[in-house]
Amino acid sequence: MARSMAAAVIGILSLLLFALPSSATPMGIIPGKGIGPAFVGMRAGSARAALAKFGGRLSQATQGNIQVIGSASEGISVWIRGGVVRRVRTVNPAHRTVTGLAPGTRFDAITRESFCNKDGVRAAIEFERDERSHIGCPFAGLIVEVADGRVIAVSVIAACAPFDKQHGCPWRPGFSPERTAP
Repeated sequence: MARSMAAAVIGILSLLLFALPSSATPMGIIPGKGIGPAFVGMRAGSARAALAKFGGRLSQATQGNIQVIGSASEGISVWIRGGVVRRVRTVNPAHRTVTGLAPGTRFDAITRESFCNKDGVRAAIEFERDERSHIGCPFAGLIVEVADGRVIAVSVIAACAPFDKQHGCPWRPGFSPERTAP
């Protein structure tokens, strides 16, 4: 009797845990580290498994020597090069930093000026692509894509000192971080 009761409890708990929608999964954006279960530096197989847990079909694309795998159901994707995740990107408004930066939030002139300031020095690197601005903060490990005054996507990359050629920081003047990511 006790065994069947324990089995029933375990069965109910399993059903509840696996039936939760993906939006119930903690999805913090951690600058320089990752988003939810996807982290910069993790192996490709682990990243694919993490995205597969959201359910739905995973999309795959190749951009040069970078493989992009995404979960449309969760709005998160990873950029893989050399078998390792180099960038994690989200378009899901439920994914946020501790300060509240998330897709869908306003990105006005004040936010733009305060984004990526370190000790009073603005270290953001900005470039235009199509109708969007990409604003990167290398020492924090964040890239925001902005269109019409709103954040449309947030990406996490490995944090590094901007323009540090000696230590391999991928950010160089005049180059897109997407084209030069390690």
